[in-house]
Amino acid sequence: MFESKLLKKNLATSGFTLIELLVVVAILGVIASIGVVAYGSYKVTAKRNSAENTMLQISLAQTEYYSDNSSYYTTDSGANCDADSDSSGEIATNLFINVASKIDFEMCIIPHGTGDYKIKAESTKDSCVIEWNNVDQKSVRTGCD
Repeated sequence: MFESKLLKKNLATSGFTLIELLVVVAILGVIASIGVVAYGSYKVTAKRNSAENTMLQISLAQTEYYSDNSSYYTTDSGANCDADSDSSGEIATNLFINVASKIDFEMCIIPHGTGDYKIKAESTKDSCVIEWNNVDQKSVRTGCD
């Protein structure tokens, strides 16, 4: 008789209650939501860094183009340019640099000063614009969070 009471008591306390299970599910949900937000921010930052790396590759290709043609390649003769798929395609054709559509940036190259150039990258997803100045060898972000 004593053993059966002890056995019943152990069986009754050996599982999880519904409240405990709901608390664990809620904690996992909070952790998952934090992870999703962090991953989304990571993707945006990675695409911007990839665009800046592509701009650096274009700048290096410009050195080769200059040595062959005694001038820098530009996609537009005006002071501003429309960075779109056409100008990105021209860069790929003339400088052999693939401006991947996966980075969500379109690029163009404009003359800047005497014999210099500026590379402009515009995001296709938001208002982020990155400009690379050949003289300073620096990129400037505008409208990027």
